[in-house]
Amino acid sequence: MNKLATELREEAETSPASSFLIAAADEIERMQKDRDHYWDQAESLFKRFGRHLRRDKSLKPKAYFARPITQFGTTKDESDMAEIDAAGFTVLEITDDKTQRRYKLHGMKAFYSRIEICDVLFFTAFPDGKIGAGVAKEIDHANTCGLPVFELPTQLYERQLSVEETRERVHK
Repeated sequence: MNKLATELREEAETSPASSFLIAAADEIERMQKDRDHYWDQAESLFKRFGRHLRRDKSLKPKAYFARPITQFGTTKDESDMAEIDAAGFTVLEITDDKTQRRYKLHGMKAFYSRIEICDVLFFTAFPDGKIGAGVAKEIDHANTCGLPVFELPTQLYERQLSVEETRERVHK
């Protein structure tokens, strides 16, 4: 029992405001139980997802962004990363020199450890909608790790059907 709640209950025995003091003690105990419950939930989540806490103490989840190498450094690359950031994720950098040196030595496996420290994987396909072999391997590894995988739209407006085309597909 909470120390303050105990003191209020003792005070209520001799006070004319006993019903108020008892109600206050009850509320304090309820709040304590709620706090304990939420703390237990937080501990449970930490045990489950603690590996995702960052050295910089940031709780912003990390995203791995798989895309064709031809997209690196382009305007589309920047806008896609900004979209991921706007969704509340920190995009893990894979175009840095160190990661690219590891890629030259180990191939696609160089990216696997980077995927494993992320919370989610976003990817884009080539403009024709096809997924490159490297991006497909990154998606497979993310699936193996149990990470959610999301595709960022590619050529969205070119892929959009008209109302008539949609009706044809729906009513086949």
